[in-house]
Amino acid sequence: MIYNTEIFEVSDIDEFKRALESLRVALTEAGGTELRIFRSVDDPTKVLAAMYWPDAESCRAFARDREAEVESTLRPALTSHQPEDLWEEI
Repeated sequence: MIYNTEIFEVSDIDEFKRALESLRVALTEAGGTELRIFRSVDDPTKVLAAMYWPDAESCRAFARDREAEVESTLRPALTSHQPEDLWEEI
């Protein structure tokens, strides 16, 4: 099991949340589960999105295969995006 985290800076938190939620079905179909979205207490424009994947390849395949869809869906609300981190429990 892999835990995927990504940090986004957004111009409109509600628009970003709606956009990310609109990808939930595609994420679930690709193997992602338990999508969680957090807003920074100290910087309300910073958002952490996290979810589980069965393995790193499933996560990377989704990112590769659906890149254009994710980009066009999220881009209107983004000001910046840090690369994802994949975590494995030890």
